[in-house]
Amino acid sequence: MAEQNGNAGPAVYVQSNDATSNELLAFERRADGRLAPRGRFATGGRGTGQPHVPSQGSILLSQDGSQVLVVNAGSDELSLLAIEDGGLRLTDRVASGGARPTSVAVSGDLVYVLNNGTPNVTGFRIEDGRLVELEDSTRSLSADDADPAQVSFSLDGRTLVVTERGTNSISAYAIDERGYADGATTISCPARRRTASTSRRRVG
Repeated sequence: MAEQNGNAGPAVYVQSNDATSNELLAFERRADGRLAPRGRFATGGRGTGQPHVPSQGSILLSQDGSQVLVVNAGSDELSLLAIEDGGLRLTDRVASGGARPTSVAVSGDLVYVLNNGTPNVTGFRIEDGRLVELEDSTRSLSADDADPAQVSFSLDGRTLVVTERGTNSISAYAIDERGYADGATTISCPARRRTASTSRRRVG
């Protein structure tokens, strides 16, 4: 889910994840907090058909709030849509650089998409309403069974962070001046201990 405030008015976006034709569903966010349907807009790609994409950040606004990025997990693509007074307009759709993209991150005009099925991250630039892939920017995660959930930039845009459910860890990449992710520092998260509680019943 993504929220937008701007000239087109406050809005909330969710995706259908439909396996035949993925769509963004737009809702007007009114002053009293209620949502009103604004329309459905094709992403040009396909979802997986599951009730939801198992990740955070499958939809994201560009930093200036004028465009929406959305992953198409079923067709292995990333779509870019322009926000206009009449709704959304698809401006570009590109291969995500891997299989089953589930999350996207943006810092300025720099975009990285997280592919769960491969698993890896791949970089792009937003240029005049188009997504231009950074050549040789694909970076593998820490393991084939990483099962990554989310990708995000640090506030200063110098670090790209990926959470990995399969390895119970977080991988961080330094972003150089060209926008490329260098290396990977992976930190394992300690497993949470489960404590069993036993209730005793008095007999007699």
